[in-house]
Formats: sequence, C-alpha cells, structure tokens
Amino acid sequence: MKKRGSAAVIASLLLSIGGGAGAVEPYRVVSGDILQVSIYGETKLSGRFRIGPDGTIGFPLLGSFPVAGLSTADIARRLEEALAERIPAGSPAAVEIAEHAPVFVLGDVDKPGQVAFTPDMRVLEVVASAGGLRRPREVDGAILPLISAEQELADLRLMHFTGQVQRARLAAEAEGRAFSAADIPLDALVATEAMQRVVAAEVELFRRRKALLEAQDASLRAQSDSFDAEIDSLRQGIVLYEEEVGLLAKEAETQDTLFKKGLTVETRVNAVRREQAALQRSLLEARSFLARATQKRLEVRQRLEEVHMIRRRDDVIALRELEAAQARTERRIISASAALDELRAKGPGVVEERTTTVSYVLVRREPGGRRSIPVDDLAEVMPGDVLRVERTR
Repeated sequence: MKKRGSAAVIASLLLSIGGGAGAVEPYRVVSGDILQVSIYGETKLSGRFRIGPDGTIGFPLLGSFPVAGLSTADIARRLEEALAERIPAGSPAAVEIAEHAPVFVLGDVDKPGQVAFTPDMRVLEVVASAGGLRRPREVDGAILPLISAEQELADLRLMHFTGQVQRARLAAEAEGRAFSAADIPLDALVATEAMQRVVAAEVELFRRRKALLEAQDASLRAQSDSFDAEIDSLRQGIVLYEEEVGLLAKEAETQDTLFKKGLTVETRVNAVRREQAALQRSLLEARSFLARATQKRLEVRQRLEEVHMIRRRDDVIALRELEAAQARTERRIISASAALDELRAKGPGVVEERTTTVSYVLVRREPGGRRSIPVDDLAEVMPGDVLRVERTR
C-alpha cells in the first residue's frame, strides 16, 4: 500500500483530534488501576492507591472509598468533599492514573498472560505484545525463522516510531510549548493506522497532563491570591491598632498627670492602662497572624514553582532515558534487518497462505457482571479486559 507523506498524514490526524477534543469522554477507572492521589499540604494522605476488586481504594481517614466507574476529576472532587470536615480547608486534591490495570490474553498466542495496558490500545497490539499468534505445528522449519524475523523487525520499527513521538511530546512539555508530531517522519514499513494510533495516544496524554498541570497551577494561584488579600487586610488592621495604641499612650500620660494633681481617681488611670494593654495584645496577635499568612503564602508560591520544576525535571529525565532506549532500538533494527536479508537469501520470501481463521473475543467487566464481545483485530481494548484468541480451520 502506498503511504502518504508524514506531514500530511499526521497533520490531518492532529486536526481531527483537535476538532473533537471537546467531545472526548473522560476515562473512568476500573479495578486494578493504580491512582496517584495528591492532597496539598497533607503528605500522609498522598500516595499511590490500587483499586481493589470491589471498586474501592483503602484511603486514610476514609477507609474503603468507592471510585470504580468515576473519572479522575470526579474522584478528586469526592475526596475533597469527604475530607472537608477532617483536614484544614484549602487542601485541594489532585488525582491521576499512575498505572492502568493490565490486559490478559489467552488462547492461540505465543506468550499468553498479562500485558501492560496503554491508552487507545487495540487487539492487534495486545496480540503483538503476547508474542504474536502461536505458529501452527505444520509450518515448515525454513519459513518459521523468516516469519519471526519479519515480525521482530516490524515490532522494532513501530517501537522506534513510538519513541520518536514520545520524544516530541516530552520535549514540548519540558519547553512549555504546544505538542506537534507533524514533523516526525513516517516509517514506510509500519502500518499507517498503527502510527496514527500512536500519535493519537500521545496527543491525548499530552492534553491530559497539561490539563492536570493547569488545574494544579490555578488552585495554587487562587490560594496565593487569597493569602494576598488576607495579608493586605492584616496590614491595614495593624496600622489602625498602632494609631490607637499611640492615642492610648497619650491618654495614659494625661491621666497620670491628672492623678498626681488630684484631678482624677486611680480607677480611671488603671482602666486606661488595662485598655492600653489589651490593645497591645491585639496588635501582637495581628502581627502574629500576618507572619503566619506571609509564611503560608511563601509556601504556596514555593509549591507552585515546585509543581512546574518537578514536571520539567521528570520530562528531562524521561527524555534522557528515551534517547538511550532509541539508540538501542536503532542498533537492534540494523541487526534484525541484516538477519532478515540473510534469511530471505536462503529461502522463500513469501509465506504461503494458511487455511485458518483467527477470531477474537473480549471478556469485559461491566456493572452487571462480565460480558463476552466478539471483535476484530482493530477493536479498542480497555484496562482489565481479557482477550481470548482462537484459530480455527
């Protein structure tokens, strides 16, 4: 099949994704997902929580907290509501998916078992991750190595393209700019549909991570603005207290003078002194409140800087690790290409058509139980699904 240019293919994909971004249904968590929960200012309540078979997480102070079927935004909101009476106000919650529940594959695959889930995963990718379809016993020994070599090279090329898209996304995050994969060259030996799915998954991941960062940023800025208003109010109050303290000091001196001349009574002098002492205590309390509010504002601003710094640091580390992984993949592609050329030189390059049919059934957990769904190889897979692969003659 003739492939279109990389800019045209990916640019059109990004345009279609951008045009429908508002209609994307948020992901709803399932049993087996691992959540990263962050409660601002409450390190003992922050951490990773795995969703159990009953759809709940064991959360400090709350016990078994139901989350299955909710989006991360819904979970954050419900946690804030549930913790409102247990922790200080102004402690927003942030929830994101740390790790999806795995997919399980059974049947006629080379390596049945657990497969790590990735967003927008398809049946074809699950089968590839499980080593591909199990080879029929009657396959000729001379052809089997050729099939394996071709599959390995195709997997390596898709892996390399995925790394290129991930690198573009990480660089955009680290530099704080828009993410575009339009300049990434396509691989003529990888299916266009597979590359488009890779790009779509990275675009969606970039959008979600950006939205989370913006939400954290907005929350912290709102807290900083709140402390700014409180500090301004306290400063104005302190000015008034200081003026009143000055006036009472003069009044106290006047009363002392009058008392010495016998023009007033001692109780009046003592009353002024008590009023002066009470006002000075109030002034000290106001200054203490001002110091605490100033410290809190500083902590919020430091947290705001840390959120962006941590994101950039993580992206830079991921980029460095990805560069090393890409270099290893490129060397493996060179070796796999050489091995494939040698096999083709020794034997036939075309595998004879098999008189078998492959069928796929997804077993999916739903509110009413599990349901079996016959699908094709391009059907989307969800976390926690069980894929059954069968080959029939």
